[in-house]
Amino acid sequence: MNRYLSFIVVAVLFIVMLLPGCISQDEGSAVECEQLEDDYEELQDDYEELSESYEALQSDYQDLYDRCSTSTSTPPPASPAWEDHVTYYRVTFGDEYEDYYFWQYSSYSYLGYWKDKERTIPRGYPVDSGVLNDYVVYDHQWTLIDSISEEIEKLSQDRTHYAKLALAFVHNAIYYMTDEESTGVGEYWKYPDETLFDKVGDCEDTTFLYASLLRARGIPAIIIEYEDHLAVGVGLPTFSGTYYEYDGTKYYFAETTSNMFDEDRERDRDFRIGECPEGLDEAYLHEVQ
Repeated sequence: MNRYLSFIVVAVLFIVMLLPGCISQDEGSAVECEQLEDDYEELQDDYEELSESYEALQSDYQDLYDRCSTSTSTPPPASPAWEDHVTYYRVTFGDEYEDYYFWQYSSYSYLGYWKDKERTIPRGYPVDSGVLNDYVVYDHQWTLIDSISEEIEKLSQDRTHYAKLALAFVHNAIYYMTDEESTGVGEYWKYPDETLFDKVGDCEDTTFLYASLLRARGIPAIIIEYEDHLAVGVGLPTFSGTYYEYDGTKYYFAETTSNMFDEDRERDRDFRIGECPEGLDEAYLHEVQ
């Protein structure tokens, strides 16, 4: 529309320049001058009409822009249909297998945000620490991590208990499944909210989820990277067992997958913090921000 308006303005100016010359022409040119005057008046009417349309469109555009800016900066509330969609997880913990129940809302608005978000799926080993940290999500307006971590904290006696319960939550809530099985893609890294929604994932998906739950409550964590596996290190001194030392702090190994190392279901429980599966050798350590 801007180009069309510019064309009309130029045409009007051109006609205005011709009019004085027309006045001095003989009677044979009078008809042509009258035609030019008629064309000028018609173009002037078109210009005024287009100007009004342009101003109206500008106003509509600004209204739409303001609404879009508001909708993308603040997550919309869950729709009534989703307010009734509550997922219950049964979390077993400890030698006595105490049972805990808590809920979370599933929301398409949150899921869509992460599905559409650009992601880097690295190739090779080791992976850049910045790329790994991109998948650790907490203190973010578009995530359920913070509300879930609050629910776990309410059930916890202290930070050590929280770390155990959070790991039990990941083990119980997320079933191990390869990327090929769950997404049809050979390698696909999920953000924590995608994993929560799908309820399946492989080692990097559960690693990012557990690391996010730890950092949401301020617990130090590292990502432990092996050539074909990821795990988490918990930076609390109250644990024992296998640990890695990073920057003067002991981080105790936490296996986040529930059945990756137990395809035959020979174990009667999941790995606890400080227990490490066999066959994991050289590791790179990545601090979680």
